[in-house]
Amino acid sequence: MVAAATHSSIFIRESVLFTRTSTLRMFDVRSEDAAAVKMWALHLGIYNLLLATTICAGAVALIFHSSVIAYTLIVAANSFMIVAAITLIVADRNLTPLPASLHKHVRRSWRR
Repeated sequence: MVAAATHSSIFIRESVLFTRTSTLRMFDVRSEDAAAVKMWALHLGIYNLLLATTICAGAVALIFHSSVIAYTLIVAANSFMIVAAITLIVADRNLTPLPASLHKHVRRSWRR
């Protein structure tokens, strides 16, 4: 549920509050570029909201003892989040903030 809450808050930032200075700073977007990337941010916000909704739907299904549906939804949503995170790390290791211990591991594994 922490992931659902996180993705919901990111949805709000990307879709509702995107033009605020604090949000632009958070996403490292210059104010003069905000209009150009606003639709991309909206799209990503909807994606994040769908991930959060899928996790919540899985939790509701679990409450109603529909375990196959619950686990399918929860595993699918978490798989999407993990793959998206790995994609961001692989795409640009220098811009992705990682804990120091993980950063060392990623650098080591890429030298092989």
